[in-house]
Amino acid sequence: MFDDATAMTKFQTWYAEHEAKIASTNDTHKKAQAAKKVYVPVVKKVAEVAEAPVEVEAAPVAEATETPAE
Repeated sequence: MFDDATAMTKFQTWYAEHEAKIASTNDTHKKAQAAKKVYVPVVKKVAEVAEAPVEVEAAPVAEATETPAE
């Protein structure tokens, strides 16, 4: 049917056209997805809370007890 050189030439031509078509399709899809995507800021704002006085309790101090040496 075809000799190897002709088959390879036809394949290379088809492959180049196929790759161009796939790249175009991917590019179109990527642009369509980007157009649909809504911008969401990375940092979310947090409502400020009124500061209440903070009471700090002193931790009880443990007294060191010495054991009598023998």
